[in-house]
Amino acid sequence: MRNRSSGIKIYRPGSEERKRNRGSLSLFLLQAAAMCFLMIAWWNAFLSVFRLPLHTGWLYGGTVAAVLLLGTVNRRFGARAVGAGLAVAAILLWYGRDLAINLYEWIGQNYETLFSAQPAGQAAYSYASVLISVPVLELLLCVQRTGRGKAAAGLVICAPFITAACAGWFQTVLPSWLLIMGAAAYYASSVSGAGRTGRGLFMWRHALLTMAMCSVLAFLSFQAGKGLDAGREAEDSFYFRMRGTITSEVVGGIEDLMTAVTGEDRTEEAAEEENTGLADDETLEGMQQDENIQDEFRQDDIAAEEATQEDITAGSVFDSPSYHAESDTVNLGSIARFEPSTAEMPEIRMDRRPESTVYVAENLGGVYSDNSWNMTDTRPSDEECREYPAELEETLAALCGSWADGSFEEVRQGISRELTSRAVYDTAPGATPAGEDFVEYFLFENHKGFCVHFATAATLMYRYCGYTVRYAEGYAIPASAFHEDETGGYVAQITGNMGHAWCQVYDEQTGEWLDMEHTPPAPADTSGAPPAASSDYEETIREKVVYEILPVLLPVCLTVFLCAALFFGQAALRSARREQRFRKKKDGEGIREMYAAVLKTAKFQGVEIKEPLAEDMAEQLYTEYPELEEKEWEWMYNRAMESMFYHLDHEKNDWVKMRTLYIHFRKAALGRMSRGQRWRFRYVYCL
Repeated sequence: MRNRSSGIKIYRPGSEERKRNRGSLSLFLLQAAAMCFLMIAWWNAFLSVFRLPLHTGWLYGGTVAAVLLLGTVNRRFGARAVGAGLAVAAILLWYGRDLAINLYEWIGQNYETLFSAQPAGQAAYSYASVLISVPVLELLLCVQRTGRGKAAAGLVICAPFITAACAGWFQTVLPSWLLIMGAAAYYASSVSGAGRTGRGLFMWRHALLTMAMCSVLAFLSFQAGKGLDAGREAEDSFYFRMRGTITSEVVGGIEDLMTAVTGEDRTEEAAEEENTGLADDETLEGMQQDENIQDEFRQDDIAAEEATQEDITAGSVFDSPSYHAESDTVNLGSIARFEPSTAEMPEIRMDRRPESTVYVAENLGGVYSDNSWNMTDTRPSDEECREYPAELEETLAALCGSWADGSFEEVRQGISRELTSRAVYDTAPGATPAGEDFVEYFLFENHKGFCVHFATAATLMYRYCGYTVRYAEGYAIPASAFHEDETGGYVAQITGNMGHAWCQVYDEQTGEWLDMEHTPPAPADTSGAPPAASSDYEETIREKVVYEILPVLLPVCLTVFLCAALFFGQAALRSARREQRFRKKKDGEGIREMYAAVLKTAKFQGVEIKEPLAEDMAEQLYTEYPELEEKEWEWMYNRAMESMFYHLDHEKNDWVKMRTLYIHFRKAALGRMSRGQRWRFRYVYCL
């Protein structure tokens, strides 16, 4: 008889204890390193948007010291250390409350430059910030130690993204990816019973593999974004082909369906709803045009299409006999139709890509009389910008009604509501009959016109309500027309269909002229010439998809695909490794692995297993899973125990029977799970 065919295996508790201790220390070091990396990335993401006066060296050093100190105490005393840590931090913060108060006051005083200027860092403020972040540290340490509450930890980790988004800003690429990688390392090192298991070396390998996968994902995402940006202007690129397909097939079908369902008419309620949001717009950097009289104005609602603009060139809105370059007045009553100019247009250059329509006024209207504007390329006087014809006072009073004395927002909404309820956009409204006033005929008889009609009426209505307003003619260049050139700036070619007319309201508080848009969108039958970009109306679906959604959608889809490939790839790899362990027949290793998988599956389904090697384990499993007979459970338990201490006489036969019983058990366990549980069981836990 061979020596290995019978007998008792030698058990060396000393070596096992040393191995467990080494694993426990290794796991603690891994978790401490992951926690330090996460918190440094967390603070870095905050400081990339909120330029607080914190000394980064002291901040990161204090954060690392706090992680190591709190982590050591939590590892030794567990949950009891959490309250003590919070209490100590609160006491220290109370003694240093002047620092926290001064930091709060500094934020309030420097809020305007909080997102731009980088102040000098102060070590004292960094000390206070570390104390303030102690509750965050305690929460993350508890989740890392127990493996529970990972959703709450995820919410805390995303705090830099959430707060920045609420403030209207977003992190740049590098801080965002560092925080994502820090979160990946944190979750990879989070395990129940941290510091008390011998899984340290395995967790190190698992964490490093996770970090490597995130690094590859970041690199691929960055390269994919660069490739898409490089091919965005090439007509034969994948981006252009996809954009054309989506525009013609998908977006066109959606627009046709919406037109069929909603029709062309816009209700008064819809118009009023779309005209909200202008009062909250922010003024962008001033743009020099002629004598620096124009301002670039950021607006929330963009409604701009390159092929849907109107032309204003050389002192005129369009080519028409009624406009003369040498004349200071323009006879509006003779306008019969819209005729875009074919004259060569200049380019416009900006230092950064605009986020909304750029308005550039070529001529300004001050005095309105006899159906004509007194046009000038210089600023008309404030007195001229408050005048309106006396013969139109009753008409304007009827139009403005009860809201004439209201707030600016009420007046703005009232004007938009009144105009859209009385007239529609039309590129061929016809000329004003002789003896008729241009505005009265437009709103009370003809009920159709284009930007010149709407801008003229809006200007006079604002003036009647007491505001300083001027009529403006020039260009409305949509943000989508700008592209980056070789110098890093953004250039747009002005075309004849980008001309427009609008009104500008003087803001007495800021001293700026605000571009106000009251021309509604055109219906579908206006011969391809809808009004210029409007901040009061939503941009068309086609514009949003082609120029805003598509450039983001393609990298996102690629990133999602790569994430899915990595996720299912790791699940397949772990399942293959598990199956490889199951197939080992020597010394009963495969039998023990299958029995351990049975216990893990039972625990996954909520079975409380305190002592896996207890004598009543077979009876407990039979109670929970009666699909297998009691004697079969006893046989599985006995063979697993024997393989731990004895050499089995019939290893291959025992392995085959164990394999058959395990497959039977697994099928019964899967039958009890919901679809979501089966998904997690197979792809997350890989059991």
